[in-house]
Amino acid sequence: MSSATQLPRGWWAEHDDDPETNPFAPAAPWRATVQVDGACFSLDGVAFYNEADCLAFIQSDILGQPLLGQAGG
Repeated sequence: MSSATQLPRGWWAEHDDDPETNPFAPAAPWRATVQVDGACFSLDGVAFYNEADCLAFIQSDILGQPLLGQAGG
C-alpha cells in the first residue's frame, strides 16, 4: 500500500500504480478506497488521474449521497 490522504468515515484516495492491483495503472493511479472493520475495498471500475479528482468524487458522489432506502435516496 502506498501513501494515502485519510478522509472521514473510512474513505480515502489511495495511490496505487501497480498494474497487479490496479487495472488502470499507471495512467490513473488514484482509487477511492474504504476501510471497514479492518478490511479495505477499492471501487472496481473507478480510477482517477489525480488525487484532487478522486477526493472530489469521494466527497460529492459517496459521502454527499443518502443511503439507499432513505428518504431522498
